[in-house]
Amino acid sequence: MKSLNLWLCCSHILSLISPSFNCSFASQFHKSSGRQRVMEKRLQEAQLYKEKGNQRYREGKYRDAVSRYHRALLQLRGLDPSLPSPIPNLGPQGPALTPEQENILHTTQTDCYNNLADANVRRYLQLTQSELSSYHQKEKQLYLGMFG
Repeated sequence: MKSLNLWLCCSHILSLISPSFNCSFASQFHKSSGRQRVMEKRLQEAQLYKEKGNQRYREGKYRDAVSRYHRALLQLRGLDPSLPSPIPNLGPQGPALTPEQENILHTTQTDCYNNLADANVRRYLQLTQSELSSYHQKEKQLYLGMFG
């Protein structure tokens, strides 16, 4: 890392002395490290949304949980290198994911999709139960109205 910093410093000095000196590697390095930080931030935000979704799920707030899982998946959108890009080679390409980042990405995606499915089923059951309860109340009222 020290040699890279030294090279960056020297290339900057050379570009000041001779404007024709091309230090594209230095600019690419800075762009790449910026993209790496953005990628790290998106992975962290996705994990945070997933944890918030888990908390809402434990509280029985399934609709809020679904919303948080969706937000987590939106943060991860576009980071997965195994998915094809809709328009390849358009715009800057992001840096490759490290194996650790790729593991975090796939684990978070899998957890979010599984939790999303479970929360949707629970929400459906919750709505179905309230509809059945409402139906039984109407049935009782009808019965009492006919014979009461």
